[in-house]
Amino acid sequence: MTKAKSLVFFEFPEEVDAYLRARHLGNSSRTSTALISLNPRTQVYSGKRGLVVETALPYFSNDSHTRALRKSNEISEWLWQQARFQDNLGVSFAYTQSLIWYLRLVVHHFLWLLEIIHNATERHSARLVKVFPPSLAPPSGHRIGATERYLWVLAESYCRSRGLSVEFIGAPGSRPPKRSIREVARDIRRFLAKRILAPTIGAEYLSYLNRLGVHRPVLFTAREYRMSDAASAVAREKHDLSMVLMRDWCDLYSLASLFGFKNDSPFKAEAWLGILEPIAREDETSRRTLQSLLKDLAAKIEGAPELFSYLGIPFAGHVRRKLDAGIGPFIVSLHGRAATLQLLLETLRPSAVVSTGNRDDDMIVGELCVRGGIPAMMIEHGSHVSPRNDLERIEWGAQAQRLLLAPFPYVALQSPLAEGFLKAFPSDSKGVRTGPIVWGFPVNRERSASLRGRMLNGDSSKRIVVHASTPKGRGSNRFHVYETPDEYVRSLRDLVAAVETIPDVHLIVKFRPSQDISAEDIRALVPFSERVTLSIEEPFLEVLGFADLLVSFSSTTIEEALQNQVPVLLYGGGGRYQHVPGVEISSEDPCPRAAVYVIRRQEHLAAGLRRILDIQSREYIRADLFTPYCFGGDSQVRLVDWLSSARESMISESRSTVPGPI
Repeated sequence: MTKAKSLVFFEFPEEVDAYLRARHLGNSSRTSTALISLNPRTQVYSGKRGLVVETALPYFSNDSHTRALRKSNEISEWLWQQARFQDNLGVSFAYTQSLIWYLRLVVHHFLWLLEIIHNATERHSARLVKVFPPSLAPPSGHRIGATERYLWVLAESYCRSRGLSVEFIGAPGSRPPKRSIREVARDIRRFLAKRILAPTIGAEYLSYLNRLGVHRPVLFTAREYRMSDAASAVAREKHDLSMVLMRDWCDLYSLASLFGFKNDSPFKAEAWLGILEPIAREDETSRRTLQSLLKDLAAKIEGAPELFSYLGIPFAGHVRRKLDAGIGPFIVSLHGRAATLQLLLETLRPSAVVSTGNRDDDMIVGELCVRGGIPAMMIEHGSHVSPRNDLERIEWGAQAQRLLLAPFPYVALQSPLAEGFLKAFPSDSKGVRTGPIVWGFPVNRERSASLRGRMLNGDSSKRIVVHASTPKGRGSNRFHVYETPDEYVRSLRDLVAAVETIPDVHLIVKFRPSQDISAEDIRALVPFSERVTLSIEEPFLEVLGFADLLVSFSSTTIEEALQNQVPVLLYGGGGRYQHVPGVEISSEDPCPRAAVYVIRRQEHLAAGLRRILDIQSREYIRADLFTPYCFGGDSQVRLVDWLSSARESMISESRSTVPGPI
């Protein structure tokens, strides 16, 4: 690598435009300059504007992943000791976990940027770093928004601490774009619903929920993540089981849905929190206590500059501002949501609650159900596996706190891997062997065959490799068990090159666009040919149904493949992580028949892939290879049976507390 005297970091496409304007006007120095893009989207845009840029990949190595994760864990452990709170309803974990979850993501963003700045300046022996003036947008919201840009201030602090020069390029950042008419209309609609509609119909709505409560319905907290499919399966089999869907907001254009459904939905009704929120009684003393705790925590963060610093660069002040202006107000809003959820549970009197987790109010529901003696089951929408080292324990432990480790009385164990996870992380929740509920469904071979014919123009001679993984980018960095967007692109490029060496193989890339990388970006960065197909709209299970092999780094798709007896190859991330145990392929030694294979190095990929596909083609699928990843039928409790039992138990208990005959 040629060393450059100066560096320019591009985080957003508009920064590329600013650089080109400055260069055209002669404001940019003419020393040897290296241009570094921090994400694939900006990399592609730079190329369109005629710039040759490097990716951040060489500057955030596996050692960087390890260092950043250990620092993150040090800060998280400190935060857990400082942020204890319990409201008047007995809810505690939900506040602390949500608070630390969002602070952790902010800290991760700072650590990621500082590692890249440090490694790039060190490797190039750079004496000048060019950055762009800050956006004028203040911190807001509990997540890192597109207008919150910290690269400039971290780069400036880093350079000054090391005696390097900093040059600002272009004019100061523009103010946030004006909100669209649609966004304004949405907020007006929500305001009217909350301030006018809800109080007007609140009493009648409570009466309606009371009438639903007579039937002791099952409350589902979301329809996303295939939860509606799970509810439909229960409804088809158990007609007398009433189901209600919890919803956030009341839409003025959807009033008909408030008091029942007119379609084929499995839910009897929807419980709108937006109507209940204005009439729920929030304890003001408890709320003020929470606000005081957050204020004290902000002061403690700013008073711990050594803890909140990395590579000698302090960022405590930035964390405090984010807590004060964005994360703190959001945590306080959860206090009002807790009162609303308590009112809903008291009024609806559900016989059971089913949640898919991930949302902050789901954890509140879990705690309220524990205290209220309501059977509640957490059904995770993702996959969790047993950690094999301390780095995996840190990352998976934090990730699972709002899923498998969330404060629910019961947790669905959809595979033996989840059961192993709970053994590694003991929980107060009782695990129930349900088998797959919201992922890992059996594929429909007929639909898959039909889709294959359409995607491959009727060619039945090809062996099919499917790639599906889950990169984590800006504002959602995970340092060990997920790939960065740049690593994801590298893995795809490696896989495409390997497939091109095997004549009868076709690669299908299951892709989900994000703010870091679009479909257009992936096509520009990965050399797609007629033997590679980018799949966005096609259902994953239908694609999986005609796959000979799934390739991934970390994703629930791995377990979905194993549930359907499709072999898996683990590849990516520079080989730093292995999602599940597997046979490692690294030489020309014989390749055994297995459910899971591991290739850690790019130079082993082409030959290893060929050998894996050859052994799979020569032998019949052995079901016993997949046994460690699937529960036997007789060891499972079906969701419909669990819900029926919970309802009967709750009805029996309520009758026993009423004097005299019913």
